[in-house]
Amino acid sequence: MTYTVEPNGLVIARARVYDGNGQERRPSGSGATEAEALTALQEAADVAVGRVLARRTQLMTVAELATTWLKTAYHDDD
Repeated sequence: MTYTVEPNGLVIARARVYDGNGQERRPSGSGATEAEALTALQEAADVAVGRVLARRTQLMTVAELATTWLKTAYHDDD
């Protein structure tokens, strides 16, 4: 993900994501601050990916992602 600032002060966030079919998408979002641009980018990425099961509510580490995926994949709700 990259941030750029336009001459008028608008912050642009760009990223590379892959949809459910493995196709690369390049969504972007903008806002007055990096946080606003990131939020807009995340919303654009959710639309670009298309197969979103749940909206993001927080950032997570790779370890947290792996743990969540393993619990889901192996139905380990304990």
